Amino acid sequence: MKISVYEFPSIYRVYAIVELSEKESKLFRLLFGLSHSEVEKILSKFLLPKARRWRWGIGIAHEEDEDVEFLHVSFEDFELKEHVIEAYPSSLTIISSHSVGRAYELARSFVNYVLDVLGESRPS
Repeated sequence: MKISVYEFPSIYRVYAIVELSEKESKLFRLLFGLSHSEVEKILSKFLLPKARRWRWGIGIAHEEDEDVEFLHVSFEDFELKEHVIEAYPSSLTIISSHSVGRAYELARSFVNYVLDVLGESRPS
């Protein structure tokens, strides 16, 4: 996993771009094959300690001439900061109104959490 973080103080936003390795991407793609309730369970366990409220959806994003699987999560933390996670099979974008460090940690912890959960649920 490679994480790049960019801060834009004038608009109070931090962007973290995550590029998944090929191995991570293969595992992360399993997320898009799960049922609605399975995805909700994964997100709930990750977000409950962090979020006052959240919204999410999974579907298709249309990019140029290609349809790509897509997960969108937005939430507000207990400090009233807003965060958005846009996940694709091989990359993620985190948009946060918090600090560079917090955006980096959110990106790293979300990817590691999802990979751990999906890795454990894979048949041996």
